[in-house]
Amino acid sequence: MDSELLEKLRMIREPETGVNIVELGMIDRITVQNGVYEIHVNFAYLKSSCKACIPISWMVVRSLVRKIERVMRESGLRYRIIEAGRGEVYAQG
Repeated sequence: MDSELLEKLRMIREPETGVNIVELGMIDRITVQNGVYEIHVNFAYLKSSCKACIPISWMVVRSLVRKIERVMRESGLRYRIIEAGRGEVYAQG
């Protein structure tokens, strides 16, 4: 895993705890396929059983995805952000 990229991702904080997403285990793994960085994320930490809280967790996930996208664009890297469990692609560029 690219240590410089990982350090940049450590700058992204989960809004409720203030802990970075790498320490929280939200970055499951990073692979490179044909020059595209595939960032496998695990947002299970943000899942809630409270039905009223689900829209809030969606907004937090979207915000974190945007921040990861910003890091990747600023780094000049092609990327795909993928949910580690389901394989759903959140974003690519």
